[in-house]
Amino acid sequence: MLLFDCNTIHGSNGNITPNPRSNAFFVYNAWSNKVEAPFAAKAPRPAFLSARDPKGPIDIVSGKLG
Repeated sequence: MLLFDCNTIHGSNGNITPNPRSNAFFVYNAWSNKVEAPFAAKAPRPAFLSARDPKGPIDIVSGKLG
């Protein structure tokens, strides 16, 4: 697994292996920057792209994992 900042410019050639390759991008906004109604789009993004029912900010916990 490779983790890097989403703003890092990245490029790669085509996949030359027989194994599939996937990417997952996670974007975190400040609680003050919650998702609102779209400004220019005809419809909001689907829920799998943009959750619109947050329960609250994520608690930051320190200590041993697992």
